[in-house]
Amino acid sequence: MTLSFRRRAILILLVIPLVEKTSGKTFGRSLRYIDHVKKEQSHTLKNAYHQSANLDNQARRKHNETATTLLQQRRLRKKSISVKEYERLQPAKGARSPTKSKSSKKSKSSKKSKSPKASKSSKDSISESPTVTISENPTAAISESPTASISESPTATISEIPTVTISLAPTISPESSSSSAPSISSSSAPSISKIIKLSSVPSSAPTSINCTDPETRERLLMEKFVGISGEKSFIDPNSPQSKAANWIINEDPLNANPCTFSSLAQRYAMGVFYFALNGDDWIYNGGWFGGTSVCVGWQSVSCDGDGLVISLLLSQNNLVGKIPREVKELTGMQLFQAYDNEISGRIPTEIGLLQNMVGFDIESNKLEGELFFDEVFELTNIQFFRASGNQFSGTVPWNNVITSFPKLKQFWIAKNR
Repeated sequence: MTLSFRRRAILILLVIPLVEKTSGKTFGRSLRYIDHVKKEQSHTLKNAYHQSANLDNQARRKHNETATTLLQQRRLRKKSISVKEYERLQPAKGARSPTKSKSSKKSKSSKKSKSPKASKSSKDSISESPTVTISENPTAAISESPTASISESPTATISEIPTVTISLAPTISPESSSSSAPSISSSSAPSISKIIKLSSVPSSAPTSINCTDPETRERLLMEKFVGISGEKSFIDPNSPQSKAANWIINEDPLNANPCTFSSLAQRYAMGVFYFALNGDDWIYNGGWFGGTSVCVGWQSVSCDGDGLVISLLLSQNNLVGKIPREVKELTGMQLFQAYDNEISGRIPTEIGLLQNMVGFDIESNKLEGELFFDEVFELTNIQFFRASGNQFSGTVPWNNVITSFPKLKQFWIAKNR
């Protein structure tokens, strides 16, 4: 049935608004969808950008960490002592000071009134003939009044040693430059007041070094001491080496400059010798660790004109302990006299480096081990060799004794094992 024109027109008028309304809703939905898609794309792009930036930052941090590690490794390679060795060499905190000398408990007046033991009458003197004699007297000692004596003055020299006459009296006490026993002062026995710390400054320093700078001075001093004694000697803060090093670095009135002081090794060796043999309890230790030179005021020590120690007269002086190998630094030594003490252990092989030695007297101690080791035959200038009354073992290589000691006058080794 065909609709009339009027009806068609009415129908069109009714349908058009409905179509417009429906199409408008669809168009709005499309626009909102497009906006949503654009927002998601923008958010995705922002996330991708942030992730890329984070990756770049992580890469930069890793690169910086790697560069820092390489730089630290290069610096550590330049150090004279590695970090592990530095940590191992660090002395334990809270180290106690060494005990005061027994003699420090006594008053100065009682010290001054104390005098060495009276000497016994000397027996017949030994002839100047170079023939070897073996005495059965284990306590015989070098006379304290030879015709060519060693003066306590720092400029004293030993002249014409072959003319020295030897007395068999064993009880003469050590010669002293002062008439009274030493008084104990604050400088006579250094204490461990600070922990020795090795500086971490690299050893490859520039050409100009400020040797008076405290850290630089300590580092240079410790490098010298480690070169003499070895690193292991400083692990224990109470070892003789640690105590001697601490004294020179922190307490020595000399305040030695490691770049200019030529006698540093000798001063250090004397400090180690003192602490190794319980110097605080010596009967005669006046002046030790005082002044600017071991040749001035140090009791029982004599030097030559060049400031080298040439004699140590420490007999009957309550020496207890072992002879340290740092004695090798006493290159000018000519007379070492330490009979009638409590010295134990072995004679260090470094004694063979003291080739100026003329008299070596260690009778009546507790020394042990091999007496005639290879290095002892390097003492070709020895004239008086006395080692009776100890605990030495082994045989006497007479051929080596005769050929290596052409100037030998006395050879006393009785009462050993």
